[in-house]
Amino acid sequence: MKSILITGIGGDFAQSCARVVMNMDEDIRILGCDIDVSNNGGLFCENVFKVPKADEDDYISELESLINLHNIDLVLVCTEHEMLKLSASKSSNELILKKQLGYFKSSWRIGYDKLETMRWLSKHDLNTLHYELFCNNITSKARVILKRGDRLILKPR
Repeated sequence: MKSILITGIGGDFAQSCARVVMNMDEDIRILGCDIDVSNNGGLFCENVFKVPKADEDDYISELESLINLHNIDLVLVCTEHEMLKLSASKSSNELILKKQLGYFKSSWRIGYDKLETMRWLSKHDLNTLHYELFCNNITSKARVILKRGDRLILKPR
């Protein structure tokens, strides 16, 4: 049996990844971690473990401890802050880098920006929500508007 650790399991992207893994015809144990274990991430994995925020000093050592303690074969990093921390950290442990799926600076650049993610998915004929870029003239902060049916979701870019 393989063991996968999905980070940020309380978030929608991590939960979508967990659903994909659950639907595979493989014997896979899914574990999750998040900065808050009181979310619904436990519905998508066997156990949820609390980890520090990615910008805290002990984040990498805590992640490494989880990998060792639970014999993790693969890590799916599913939050932008963790992707940024691991891609920017020269001291990231080799253990994490070897077990992390998709550790490529080019994929990090796409995945860190929601608009770029949507554009990349569309370019590769992968089904996405309809999206538009919205800029608030008062704060000049760019947002991405996702549309599903009659519902709109406003997300930071």
